[in-house]
Amino acid sequence: MRRSHIRSIICSTFVGLTFALTACGSSDTVGPVTPLPPTMQSLAATYRAAPAGGSSAKIGVLTTTTSAGVTTDELGKGASIQLTLNSNGTTAGHIAVPDGNLDADLTGTWVLTGNQVKLTQSADTFLRDITYTATGDQLDGASNFSGSTVHVTLRR
Repeated sequence: MRRSHIRSIICSTFVGLTFALTACGSSDTVGPVTPLPPTMQSLAATYRAAPAGGSSAKIGVLTTTTSAGVTTDELGKGASIQLTLNSNGTTAGHIAVPDGNLDADLTGTWVLTGNQVKLTQSADTFLRDITYTATGDQLDGASNFSGSTVHVTLRR
């Protein structure tokens, strides 16, 4: 009798634990994952838009589109941007756009509001007039200047 009582307790405990673990276990369905908002530290890096070596591949995007709808790939014409965002809010880097007669130092500052990045530099370039959206490993933005839209995507 004693042996069957112990066996009954063990079986009851096992069944109870199995039910509890099944009820509390995870399912195969995962709900939506909300990404963490970017921080100054997580965005601190060097971002580029440039032709990649001698191939036709490019890193990032730099295009201009006129009001007539004509789009020009500035990277394909030799333009390049290298922008370093430091975690203390300072910037460094360089921009060169041969056809736009632009060659400038990008020393300045940057601020982050939500996922929006805004640059402030003493050099008068279009980069400081664009608000960038930080997503993943890139900064992306566009703005209109006298009827032409400039689109910039900088990648780490």
